[in-house]
Amino acid sequence: MENIPIIAKECRKAGITLLYHNHDFEFARTKEGDYVSDSMYEQIPKKDLQTELDTCWVKKVGEDPVAYIRKYKGRCPVIHVKDFIDIPSFDFCRLGYGLQDFEGIMNEAEADGCEWAVVEQDTHSRYSSMEDAMLSRDYLKTIGW
Repeated sequence: MENIPIIAKECRKAGITLLYHNHDFEFARTKEGDYVSDSMYEQIPKKDLQTELDTCWVKKVGEDPVAYIRKYKGRCPVIHVKDFIDIPSFDFCRLGYGLQDFEGIMNEAEADGCEWAVVEQDTHSRYSSMEDAMLSRDYLKTIGW
C-alpha cells in the first residue's frame, strides 16, 4: 500500500482522480477483523483515493450496498451496478431480476453526488449481452433512471 499515495500524487498532478474498484476478495478480513478494503480507505486519505464501488460484490459478501455508498459519502464518484442470483448457484443477471435494491442504490448514489453509474454486465448463461443491456436499461427506466 505504500505505493498508492505515490501513484495518487502523480495522478493528481496530471488531473486524474485515482479510484479503486472492488471485488469480493477485498472483503477478506485483516488481523484486526476489518475488511481489507475498509482498512485501505482508512489508511489512504480521500483526496488520494476514491472508491469505484461495485455494488454486486458488496451485496455478494453480505453487506448492504446502500450502506456502503453512505459509508463512503463524498468518496464514491463512480458506482458499478450489476445484479445476481444465488440460487441454485451464483450467476449474474440483468438489472432488476436478482437480489439488488437498485432503487435504493441509485437514490443513495445520487444523494451522495455520484457522477457515474456504470451498468456492468458480466457473462452469464441466460441471455446475450445485448439482450441484457436492453432489459437492464428498460428496468432502470421503471425506477426513474
